[in-house]
Amino acid sequence: MKRLSLLLFLMIGASTFISAQEKYFHDLRGMEDSNGATHLFYRVFEEKTIDCSYYDSESDSYVPSTARTVDNNVYHFETATEVDTLKFTDTTHHYPDCYSTRGGTYKYTFFDNHPDSVFAIEFFYGGLSGGYFFPLQTEDYNVFELGFGNPLGVNFDQNLNSFLLTGKTSEIIIKAVDKDYAKGFGNSIRYSLQDTSWHDFTNFSEVPDSLYLDFLVAGINPYKKGHYVGFKDSSIVISTDYGQSFQRITTHNWELYDFYASDELLPQIPFLDETLFDADSSSFYLKFYSEASSRNLPSSLIYLVRQINDTWQYKSISTDHENYTITLDQSQSGSLYFSSENELHHSNDFGNSSNVIEYFDAPITGLYKKPNSELVFVLTSEKMFEYNLSTTDLIVLKVLPVTNEIQENQPYTITLHQNYPNPFNPSTVISYSIPKGSAVILRVFDQLGREVQTLENTYKQAGTHTVTFDASSLSSGVYFYVLEAKDLNERITQKMMLIK
Repeated sequence: MKRLSLLLFLMIGASTFISAQEKYFHDLRGMEDSNGATHLFYRVFEEKTIDCSYYDSESDSYVPSTARTVDNNVYHFETATEVDTLKFTDTTHHYPDCYSTRGGTYKYTFFDNHPDSVFAIEFFYGGLSGGYFFPLQTEDYNVFELGFGNPLGVNFDQNLNSFLLTGKTSEIIIKAVDKDYAKGFGNSIRYSLQDTSWHDFTNFSEVPDSLYLDFLVAGINPYKKGHYVGFKDSSIVISTDYGQSFQRITTHNWELYDFYASDELLPQIPFLDETLFDADSSSFYLKFYSEASSRNLPSSLIYLVRQINDTWQYKSISTDHENYTITLDQSQSGSLYFSSENELHHSNDFGNSSNVIEYFDAPITGLYKKPNSELVFVLTSEKMFEYNLSTTDLIVLKVLPVTNEIQENQPYTITLHQNYPNPFNPSTVISYSIPKGSAVILRVFDQLGREVQTLENTYKQAGTHTVTFDASSLSSGVYFYVLEAKDLNERITQKMMLIK
């Protein structure tokens, strides 16, 4: 299946020396394939301190400096085969002269019972510009501009075979002064893979009203067709007709959750991570990703929204816990498993009371309950476990690699970096990294798939390699460069833009 993505890169300093400061597992998610096998997806966060140098025009010399970079890649662990592979990148790519790019996946969702049937939101930044983009599958590689807002993410409606993407949620000043550009604030848009009219859209103002939903969709109820939950201004809303209309069920007074906050406040605002629906098909949990806990690990704020005696109520169920994360038992209403620091808790009454069922040797950073089974997969900052609720057996599936075990500046995954500069004229530098020696071929193609130049066709040792591409004889346009690592059985493609 083709993978769709929204792209975002950040320009920062490049390194000549890297030393790890912080590294841990977090953000465990799971899915079941059509054969009932469990697939786990998790992130490895790694913060690095970089020694670099930048050019100072006044002194006409390079000045030593340091920078902080972050990798937050997504990995895929197949429990049936115990194969672990890199799924999505969220990483810093280093270049000469103290420049680098950061590109990666922000959110992702699955639209079929297969781990490759995935729709990913990624991010793009370059210098002081950038934002969220939606790459459309056309020959010209058109993009749909989502702006600098902070989308709640993406949901897939299986019944309509379409994705729901939230619109912009910040830039209130722009909204006030530009009516056309403001179209999409506080709304959602419906995107169908079969709708070719999307190939002609470039921003919110061009999308017809028929594809808009007048609220931010936060989740799609898997138990009831056409039932969505979301936000409108300061209200939690529910729709029972595929988003065509909605009912306000409660109004919150959380000032930090003002979805029309200015950009200056965004780093302080917890954002919605996901919405989980209880087995009673009505109640749901809003999971907000919060600021790091006291131990510098991710934590969540969880709010239960439930109808009691015809009245919708909400309450926090995570205020008394550190490093809080949650997973639901889909076979039993009110049953949930959650973490508090290194403790695994179970509750049968929507979190009103609970008991500790297991202790771990590090803080818990992710949970996934396998449906219709006795298995709970537990991710701590250092290890991944399979825990059997009936037998209390605990199996270690994965251990966090120790940074010192990896040679300094030695890559442990194959990566084809974004060229720099990009766009470029007439030359640009392309870098790639391989974890072990391999025969490599690096070629450039035009939009019609014609090869225009072979940059590398040789054996390379493990490490990071660079090559300069001179496009003096080529015309402006989009080009693709493709890396093939024969001994690693990998083929990676990147896009670049030549502007003369």
